[in-house]
Amino acid sequence: MSDNNTNNYQPNYEVPKEYKPISVWGYFGYEILFAIPVLGLIIMIICCLSKNKNIKNFALSHFCLLVILIVIFAVFFFLGFGEILGEIASEYFDFELFF
Repeated sequence: MSDNNTNNYQPNYEVPKEYKPISVWGYFGYEILFAIPVLGLIIMIICCLSKNKNIKNFALSHFCLLVILIVIFAVFFFLGFGEILGEIASEYFDFELFF
């Protein structure tokens, strides 16, 4: 028999630093940091440039969500703001002359 016993084999699970997983508390901490109004945006941008893929992808997902929410808010704002401007303008101008 051989001296190499395959039952005692323990694989090396050393994960490279750029793929090191984040704990649940780490994600929770990043959520809190990203929620701080101006500082959170700066930290989010810095984390988007991180070498750790997990932190980078988490920050990028938050950044994409932020952009989507800003676009949705802008659309609703301009639609609502246009309606309010139309009501104000109808008080001061007679639109029946134009149509």
